[in-house]
Amino acid sequence: MRPALLALSTMMVVGASSALGAQTVSLQVGASTFGEDHEPQVGVRVSPAENDVVGLDFSFDAYPRLLAFGALAGMTDLSLAVRIRPAAPVAVVGRAGGSALLGMSEGGTISFTGYHAGIGIIVTADPRTTVRLDYTVHRVPTFTFGFLVHH
Repeated sequence: MRPALLALSTMMVVGASSALGAQTVSLQVGASTFGEDHEPQVGVRVSPAENDVVGLDFSFDAYPRLLAFGALAGMTDLSLAVRIRPAAPVAVVGRAGGSALLGMSEGGTISFTGYHAGIGIIVTADPRTTVRLDYTVHRVPTFTFGFLVHH
């Protein structure tokens, strides 16, 4: 029996964001908490930009501090997502799909696969600024906060 890992991840979206058809691309930075340990992470999220449509959501977050130890590690999620807009500035995103935690070093490669489900609230402050709050349950639960500037 494998021990369960529990993590809390706080993410802030920075840098470029652009709409690719019905998808939004964002760069993310944040930190994951595994028990007592905190690990910085950087990543990218591609998510549906249109309302009332089922689409694909993909995210990959790497843990760059592990590079100092000769390891490359990251978490990737691929989901079916739906985005609904109950009020003009607010959208709610639900998603579920598969996940993989990947790690590579001189000592070998490790991976864990699983599934996840999550919900997010997106608030558009103005046409260029969006704030996003997500909660995702994996084998490793994740809490995400994002701030997005569109250009």
